[in-house]
Amino acid sequence: KGPALVLAPLAGWDAAGGAQIYSIPQGGSLMAAEGGFALGGSGSMLIYGWCDSTWREGLGREECCEFVARALELACARDGSSGGLRHLTVIGGAGGRIDRRVLPPGGDEAPVAKAEVDAGGGAS
Repeated sequence: KGPALVLAPLAGWDAAGGAQIYSIPQGGSLMAAEGGFALGGSGSMLIYGWCDSTWREGLGREECCEFVARALELACARDGSSGGLRHLTVIGGAGGRIDRRVLPPGGDEAPVAKAEVDAGGGAS
């Protein structure tokens, strides 16, 4: 296989600027994210509606991790160019702790947005 293309959102917090989120699109420019989150990659266009309806200000650390994991799962379920293992890394907390998580592939059980709507969760 050839090299992989990664379009990673970047986020951070500092005393001067507070919480900040940026994305680096394929063209290479640095863009400030609007709306509280940033998306990138081939599956991102498929989940904007879910992210818009699910994201809310003030999510805690674990809620943010669940939001990201679910967004990745939904994007990979719909995008033929995505899939396999997904890596979630959270940097922060006391002493700059690094929390690395490997999210397994969704497999055949990967949900679709309609199933979530019918179950009362996600988008409306």
